[in-house]
Amino acid sequence: MAKILCGKTRKTETPWAIFKRDGWEWRILKNYQNDVNKNYARWFCAVKSPMTHGSWEMGDTYVSQVMGSRYLVAAHPDFIEHIGWEPSTVALAELEILGD
Repeated sequence: MAKILCGKTRKTETPWAIFKRDGWEWRILKNYQNDVNKNYARWFCAVKSPMTHGSWEMGDTYVSQVMGSRYLVAAHPDFIEHIGWEPSTVALAELEILGD
């Protein structure tokens, strides 16, 4: 069985990736499978929105819901490898690279 990239749960302060849009923020804390294109692929996330009044709500989220219409603003190099984005499809100059 292949090692699951980004399969170790991280803290909200040190996520694998951060997506944002319209006052919402999704922090990817764990990946459950390597193929993000699978139906029902999911991530464990911390989510903050105008309705959470500054706090985080945690739970599983479908990958398609996060990647569908959100902007990736920061990511760990392993996460970029995990989702299979090439430098030509992600403006790495605008993307904050997260460390360990």
